Amino acid sequence: VQSVLKRVVPALEALVIHIYVGDAKDLSGSTLPGLADKLKREVRSALVAKLGPGFVMIDDPTQKSYGAAPLNIRSVTRSKDGKTSFLEVKCELTLVEMPGNILRAALSSTAAVGVEGEISKKLEAELANDAIVACAPEVASDFAAYVKERSRR
Repeated sequence: VQSVLKRVVPALEALVIHIYVGDAKDLSGSTLPGLADKLKREVRSALVAKLGPGFVMIDDPTQKSYGAAPLNIRSVTRSKDGKTSFLEVKCELTLVEMPGNILRAALSSTAAVGVEGEISKKLEAELANDAIVACAPEVASDFAAYVKERSRR
């Protein structure tokens, strides 16, 4: 049994694809705290759901992996259309293969959340968080599609 395990276990481990989600940064200049961390959490969560078994999330950027480094919130903007006010959040993802940091793709997603009337400061934070939640699955889908296409499985 031990000799079989010595041959089989490395082969099984080779089938596991490592995924690294790097730091998230808010480059929008907004004064809303926590948006970057929220984006990272939401993207990680969506990736786990989309990739399924055979893919493992890691926290070590030096391991050979497919990664998102960095995740950015590029802009948080307000707009108005008639009586409706919108808060739009643009998220972007740079895909790299690590540890060589070979750039493979840059992707972005935008989500807009609207309310009737004006957006107060308190409501702005809530809407921005809602937009991050709406944006993250699309970013994760693009990431997952790329990894599935490029991985050796």
